[in-house]
Amino acid sequence: MIISVHLRKCAGSSFRKGLVQQYKNRLLLDYGDEMGSTWPSSVKRRQASAIFAKKRAQKIAKDFDIIHGHFYPEKYDFLGSNSKYITFMRDPVQRILSNYFYLKRKIDRKHPDALIVNQLGFSLEEFANHPDNRNVQAHCLQSQDLKEYQFVGITERYNESLTALKDAMGIECPFVHNENVNQNAKSQYEVSAESIKVIEQCNQEDIKLYNIALDRLAI
Repeated sequence: MIISVHLRKCAGSSFRKGLVQQYKNRLLLDYGDEMGSTWPSSVKRRQASAIFAKKRAQKIAKDFDIIHGHFYPEKYDFLGSNSKYITFMRDPVQRILSNYFYLKRKIDRKHPDALIVNQLGFSLEEFANHPDNRNVQAHCLQSQDLKEYQFVGITERYNESLTALKDAMGIECPFVHNENVNQNAKSQYEVSAESIKVIEQCNQEDIKLYNIALDRLAI
């Protein structure tokens, strides 16, 4: 079983669209766990979702070849040691910027991650400092060195990553037009050097992992 962990704002939506084309009904999409949120409602949601998935263990193993979505990798430990984990990572600073401005645009988003931006009015620096937004990639991948992952693609080198994924694991995923891309990103992401420094300070673990992923891809 291939288990693909979709990190927020790391090309996972584009990857999902390609997987749908390639694997069709052999692909299990798993969204709704509110991964990364520490809100009690989110924790309860994940607990219930994990119990439900485990109850379907035999059906999942029989009916699907790949699972992709927003979930912690440990959710599918019950599938055994033959599972192979993959993901895409992104430059931590750019990921924070993309996530923040995405939430600013999605004023009606019904998700805990949007509350602090659109209802509490957090600035970019406050958003970056919030515990749920620090080192999101390391936290959600549940890894300190990526050794648990058979493949880690790079969002900024998406096409090259797809080729490397096919070469390394035989997983084919057609290239599709990037999903959830903000066409005004260049102008919106012009932030101060102080803000960038705050984001970097809040994401040292992510920066370390991202550099490991870059070295591993080595295209």
